[in-house]
Amino acid sequence: MTAPVLKLGWAEIDITPTRPVSLAGSFDARMSEGVENPISATAWAVESGPDHAVFVSFDLIAISDELRDAVRACLIERGNGLNPMKIILHATHTHTAPENRPPSSMSFYGSAGVELRDIHADAMSVEEYVAFASERVADAVNQAWITRSAGGIGYGMGYAVVGRNRRWINAEGQGTMHGLNESTADRFRHIEGYEDHSLSIVATYDLDNRLTGLVVNMACTAQVPGESNPYLIGADVWYEARRELRSRFGDTLFILPQCSAAGDQTGYTQFDKQAESRMLRLQGRTKRQDVARSIANAIEEILPAIGREVDPAPRLSIWWKR
Repeated sequence: MTAPVLKLGWAEIDITPTRPVSLAGSFDARMSEGVENPISATAWAVESGPDHAVFVSFDLIAISDELRDAVRACLIERGNGLNPMKIILHATHTHTAPENRPPSSMSFYGSAGVELRDIHADAMSVEEYVAFASERVADAVNQAWITRSAGGIGYGMGYAVVGRNRRWINAEGQGTMHGLNESTADRFRHIEGYEDHSLSIVATYDLDNRLTGLVVNMACTAQVPGESNPYLIGADVWYEARRELRSRFGDTLFILPQCSAAGDQTGYTQFDKQAESRMLRLQGRTKRQDVARSIANAIEEILPAIGREVDPAPRLSIWWKR
């Protein structure tokens, strides 16, 4: 039997809103006051024989049913033989991106009973942002799908200290998120549990064995402390990570981040804060730049080994189970 030819396609699209929006990720209502850096969605199309799938990563806090359904509806209109039910959408879980969940679901903004337009007449509603983003993302998925071509994949894993458990146990045996400081230090007993520092990647190559894209999976949300205004839209650490990776592996490299089961792992450090802050100052880096560098270092270390076994024709049904 002839092995199926693996076909791969990539695309990236800007999903930064053009008007003020409600920002997700806070118990308080926040309306954006500008853009720190652009947010994007990256699509990776994979076809092997009769089967296919498209992964899409968003610089958002989560993917609502409404956003998922809107993307699928747009793709149905475009056709091209792509099954909209085989689109897998996921988010980096950043807290500096537009809300895409309606007030009736998990939106703190909506549950607070605050109307965005009461604050800013030109604000974009959640429904308007979903419509705006879904059209753009459907364009990216379509682009990745129609430009797919023969290639191969390699995969592997390394380690990067990126996500840290942010829950600590106090003298009473209670777990607490954040709040560990000079006034509570005498009650600190230990960090709650395990930390997962594994970093898994899938690397895609063209027929000339040139690296074309990276799927980067790690157990850490895009909540790395920054020095910016929390009312500015941004991709958090993945903006810095994309810049760092492209500076090392080429400006045209596609990067699709995935947040695995992170639990309470974020980029926040609960102890040794002064030592970490001092080292960042001495090294001339921000926390996000430091995390981006750790991600890139881990990938740079394992890529040569991954490149030794590039599979040009895996069957998807087998590959997903590896």
